[in-house]
Amino acid sequence: MKFDNDPLVQATYAPNATKSTVFAAGGKPESEINIPEINGTCINYTLRKDAETMPFYVAFDKNGNKKHFGYISCQQARDRGYLANKEESWQGAI
Repeated sequence: MKFDNDPLVQATYAPNATKSTVFAAGGKPESEINIPEINGTCINYTLRKDAETMPFYVAFDKNGNKKHFGYISCQQARDRGYLANKEESWQGAI
């Protein structure tokens, strides 16, 4: 993927990624929503490289541990049922 080397994406790929490590790499997200399905939150970023953009979301449990992430928005992940899964998951490009 074009954005796989982005610092935010790299921080998210880390096996023990947390909300604080993702925030440190990506800065303030564009939005954050509560996700009752995983008793946690989901944050949205827009990745930018040259003239291209790509949505990117990361969901965390109540302890701030990464649960789900991918190249879609939190709302798209919720609509597709990804956030109902308690196990960690990754969703690639749409």
